[in-house]
Amino acid sequence: MLNGIHSHSPHSPAAPRQHKYPTRVLPEEASWSTTPSSITTELAMRELEGNTCTFMMDAKANKHQIRQTGKKLFDMNAAKVSALLKPNGQKLHLQLAPDHADSNVANKTGIVLT
Repeated sequence: MLNGIHSHSPHSPAAPRQHKYPTRVLPEEASWSTTPSSITTELAMRELEGNTCTFMMDAKANKHQIRQTGKKLFDMNAAKVSALLKPNGQKLHLQLAPDHADSNVANKTGIVLT
């Protein structure tokens, strides 16, 4: 085949690559998308009084999955999701809808307020 000044012979199609190990395929709903752990520091408790829950989750989860997980596990609607990537995972701030009471959410997430 002649293209301009240089001539190139057509290449034969490359054979598909044979992997040494099987490739890893994650299921549609991976285990990290359903395992948030609540943070119980003093700052998190103050934020809980202001209708904001704080969780740690794996860094692979996105905001849509986080919102669905909060709705499925704790039966709470998140008005806003803020995520902060940290070396040990992802710190999440879920600002709840105004119709949720902070004591009900604390009981559902396993935090006991005294």
